[in-house]
Amino acid sequence: MKKTFKTYWPLLLVLAVVGFLFTFRLGRDLLWDWDECIYGQYAKEMLNSRHFFTNIWNGYIDLQKPPLYSWLLNIPALFGRTELNLRFLNVIGSLALISSVYVFSQQYFSRKVAILSSLILLTGEVFVIYTMKINTDILYSLFIFLGACGWLSSKKRGFWIAGLFFGLAIMVKGLGVTQFLGALFISLFINFRKEQLLNFLKLCFITGLIILPWHVSTYVTYGNHFLKVYI
Repeated sequence: MKKTFKTYWPLLLVLAVVGFLFTFRLGRDLLWDWDECIYGQYAKEMLNSRHFFTNIWNGYIDLQKPPLYSWLLNIPALFGRTELNLRFLNVIGSLALISSVYVFSQQYFSRKVAILSSLILLTGEVFVIYTMKINTDILYSLFIFLGACGWLSSKKRGFWIAGLFFGLAIMVKGLGVTQFLGALFISLFINFRKEQLLNFLKLCFITGLIILPWHVSTYVTYGNHFLKVYI
């Protein structure tokens, strides 16, 4: 326990400070921009209608994105549908992303690099603003980063972790994740190994297991209208 604290005390200090700053007066302002209003409404109508299969906006079935973010948003909403509770999901996601960047940087570089990496992430204006708003980008970034970490992991079965998180990223924001998968595929040929290619195919298989049930069932239900709106 002491060894763990000694290793990660800078991270714990950063999380304590920024966690307070992120949550301080988090619920002060009403939901004010398009993203906050639409995602808040998605979660509200999903829970009220008991229609958990797709996002709904004022009674209209909205097929632009998979519903995972709305599912997750309803968890803090169970404690009250307030601005603070709805925004709190992204604060948790941001703290998880900061922690992931720190752990990754310390593992592959050094503690100094880990501290600097975490602090540099916090200098990003968009990152800070989006942390305190309702939007899909924070969890999307977190899942993509964890997917990349899984792929780069020295563990033999890191592709399982990568496939899981890339699948979750797609279920949060859609098929934009394919560009990151494409980059991983191209990187295979820098130092080609048959084992890595097989692992990449396994990664894609796991990702497919996560995303195909919703995508296939939605296509069966809504047909070409789903493809036109979603793609």
